[in-house]
Amino acid sequence: MSVCILGLLRERPMHPYEMYQLSVQRRQDRTIKLRPGSLYHAVDRLAAQGLIRATGTERSGNRPERTTYEITDQGVVSLGDRVAEMLEAPARVYPEFVVAIAEAHTLDRQRTIDLLERRIATLIAEHHETVSAIGQIRGRQLPEMFWVDLGYQEHMRAAELEWLTSLLGRLASGDMPWIENLPDLSFDESPGNACISANKT
Repeated sequence: MSVCILGLLRERPMHPYEMYQLSVQRRQDRTIKLRPGSLYHAVDRLAAQGLIRATGTERSGNRPERTTYEITDQGVVSLGDRVAEMLEAPARVYPEFVVAIAEAHTLDRQRTIDLLERRIATLIAEHHETVSAIGQIRGRQLPEMFWVDLGYQEHMRAAELEWLTSLLGRLASGDMPWIENLPDLSFDESPGNACISANKT
């Protein structure tokens, strides 16, 4: 959230609600937990740290006053350092799907197939949404550097779809053994052993 705010203010001064609207337009809500309340708290925190500062307030009609912020020199340095750090080294993340697919064998084959089909349908819908969003952004002639992340997300989604489609085919055809097709398994967890033995009774 902080990187997002600093990046927006690096472009130009704006008030928090404008930051929120622009982030949604650029679909940054797909990569960060973007909530108005969280954004306002992050703005207050960045201001307290001296990374941004208020430049004035404005009122439009009966709406509440809106404070406009700009990034400070310290904020520019902090943003650059953080972005460089994030670009250079992959961060260790803990996505839920990796855990779910590792334990999918605890479900029966057909239920797993049904659930993966739903996931694929969702990913395809997201693909169409992203393609539409990219088309709209291009229509506004927004430089690609501001939405290059959408291209990355689309390529990652395409890779997941390809892998899931292959897995689904193997499950549906029976090429991949599943829990109901295997004998009882016992594990030798003694130090130095990673042995699985089948007990056929």
